[in-house]
Amino acid sequence: MKPIKKSVSGIAMAALVAAGASSIVTGLAGAAFAADGPRIEGRNLAKAKLQGKNYSNHSLENINFSGADLQGADFTGADLSNINFAGANLAGASFHGARLTNVNLMNTVLANSNFRSAYAEDTNLISANLTSACFGNAIFKRVAMMNADISGAGAPGLQTEAVVPDDIAAALSSATCAK
Repeated sequence: MKPIKKSVSGIAMAALVAAGASSIVTGLAGAAFAADGPRIEGRNLAKAKLQGKNYSNHSLENINFSGADLQGADFTGADLSNINFAGANLAGASFHGARLTNVNLMNTVLANSNFRSAYAEDTNLISANLTSACFGNAIFKRVAMMNADISGAGAPGLQTEAVVPDDIAAALSSATCAK
């Protein structure tokens, strides 16, 4: 079966997935995200112990992961919408190719995390620990990063629009990823 490559709403995408129609759907700004994994919505997983959990290619919506331990979790290719990770430990997590929309990552630990080719829109990274994280070829739109620790982080090819403060975006864009 051929993948469908066009923008669709979340509801239409869910219908396509239910019908088994698509493996990849192209979303906003041409960022591809998976549409064929399990869908999880409306859960309260605050302070849960979920180290190494595999959420790759999942569609996650309206989930509270605040204070959760998600070290090494895999969100590769996931579609994350209206997610609260505030205060969570996501050290070493992978968001490679993930789509993050309206995601709260305030005061999270994201050290050594992978955001390569991720698409983040209306996302909060205020006071996040991003040491040695990689944002190579990611797209950031309306992302807040005040007081974020970007020591050792890199983002070659990062595309930004309305990222504050813009000096952090510039610093990330000029640094290479360590891993």
